[in-house]
Amino acid sequence: MEFDTRYYSVPYQLVHEPVEVRATAHVVEVLHRNRRVASHVREYGRRRFITNPEHMPAAHRAHLEWTPSKLVAWGASVGPPVAELITTILTTRPHPEHGYRACMGLKRLVKQYGGELAGQHPVGTGPYKFVEWVRDDHITLEANPNFFRKGLPKTKRVIMRVIKDNAARFLAVKAGEVHAMEAPNVDDVKAVAQDPNLKLGFRPAFNTGWIRFNMNNELFKDKRIRQAVAYAINRKAIVDGLYAGYGEVAQQHMPPVMWGRVAKPPSWSYDPSKAKALLAEAKYPNGFSLDFWYIPVSRPYFPAGKEIGTAIASDLGKVGIRVHLMTEDWAAYLKDRKTNKFPIFMIGWIGDNGDPDDWLGFFFPKYDKDNAYLSYNNPAVFDLINKAKVATSQDARAKMYAQAEAMLLDDVRDIPLAHAKVPLVMRKNVEGLVGQPDANEYMETVELK
Repeated sequence: MEFDTRYYSVPYQLVHEPVEVRATAHVVEVLHRNRRVASHVREYGRRRFITNPEHMPAAHRAHLEWTPSKLVAWGASVGPPVAELITTILTTRPHPEHGYRACMGLKRLVKQYGGELAGQHPVGTGPYKFVEWVRDDHITLEANPNFFRKGLPKTKRVIMRVIKDNAARFLAVKAGEVHAMEAPNVDDVKAVAQDPNLKLGFRPAFNTGWIRFNMNNELFKDKRIRQAVAYAINRKAIVDGLYAGYGEVAQQHMPPVMWGRVAKPPSWSYDPSKAKALLAEAKYPNGFSLDFWYIPVSRPYFPAGKEIGTAIASDLGKVGIRVHLMTEDWAAYLKDRKTNKFPIFMIGWIGDNGDPDDWLGFFFPKYDKDNAYLSYNNPAVFDLINKAKVATSQDARAKMYAQAEAMLLDDVRDIPLAHAKVPLVMRKNVEGLVGQPDANEYMETVELK
């Protein structure tokens, strides 16, 4: 067995071997040849699910969302019950998400409450129990007295409030109405240093924001146009000016903490003259007009979507590309990126785990002529990613992912813009809140001094 322990102690692949998934009210674990190979599956589970013991499954049911058809799709099958609460899963082909999927939720809840309501009846083995969820207002949790870690959680009650406006969240922390927040405005991050009642924490940079071309659009089928846009944008100035000192210019899709990256990626330095020359070569000496779509929400990789979009539009204008800035509601934005509505747009990703397939496998699974997000068509890249997905050597996988990424960068499929640490603003008396790469903080260690 091989592991990626950078973020989770979960095996990134379980290949052609019987694997037992044991599930009880207090622990979920994966065993291979009677040896625990995912000793922290329960730790992942407690970060995703909240204990509600009456919803625990009957004997012989593992804590899995997998149905037989899903298991076949993921390359596995369920054997007969071995003993109480023990099920055997036989993987029929390697897949990087076998271990990850073994940590997922209960299929029974979907049957009991329906797909939309299942999320309102969370279960699991975590430090807190679900109390109530008032949509768009707050979620209340209370300590689980049966949590398997002695002395935890340290705080008996946690209320997660929904405050959509960044500035309003910050004012609530300053006033002591809430104790901590994420995604502050850039100016508010700077203001923390001047307030004796506040302090900053950070999540590591486990994200990337990029500008994506709709390569189904006739304009952006021309590589010279994509190159011109890349040279026209002063990415360093944008990161220096709009990321409050906690961003860095991205050179590829995956952040620096990941494996499987390109060792020496091409550098799209700011060069307006080269951009103009490429436009002229592509028969656009006077530039052109386009709609540029910016994200309407604050994300770690784009903390100020409109301001970043405005800076990009200004840079493009200097080389003759006249930009109409566009946006829409976030739900509509996510839906429309899967159509050909957007010719060019801002998007990004926050990692779910430490495997490159979570990045490249998700971004580049196939080509779709009706989908801007999947408008890149290079079978050689898809083939490399699919081979890397099932290889059993981490070194071999890393080389294939890096080769695929090198091809993507050479094709100028996207323009990587930034990775960013994520600031967490908290009151000075908050202790034990440690930023996590995937934004799932361990709340049971938090206390007020």
